Amino acid sequence: MIDTLTTFGLGTALNTGGAGSYIVGDAIDLSVARDVGAGQPLYLVISVSVTCASATGTLQFALLTDAQDPALISAEQLMLTPEFVAADLTAGTLLFAASLPSGHPAYERYIQLMQITGTAAWTAGNFNAYLTDAVPNWVSYADGQN
Repeated sequence: MIDTLTTFGLGTALNTGGAGSYIVGDAIDLSVARDVGAGQPLYLVISVSVTCASATGTLQFALLTDAQDPALISAEQLMLTPEFVAADLTAGTLLFAASLPSGHPAYERYIQLMQITGTAAWTAGNFNAYLTDAVPNWVSYADGQN
């Protein structure tokens, strides 16, 4: 189950602009500044919902915080994913799951996801991104019975 109040996007299309940085999905409004990484761990989870396509593009996501939305004029970067290429971005792939950093000054009022496109534009692809206290890493294995 995913809480819609802690969702950046479900089935959200990648930005198809050229190399650059783009705010994608919805901002999460914390109402006030607070350290959401303290206490019970929360995880940023990003997965692919529709296979992504680009000739030579690379893709990263950054988690940002700022007091303003959607401008993110003075945003602070909280997390940065590894760089991905098209072969990594097939539907159903869990791209990234990591606990939110703690010990920062309080997160500002808004947290937002930024898509960082390198080299070439993406021509297709959708992703899911949200915060959760349980990473969806369940895998079904054969029971060994014939």
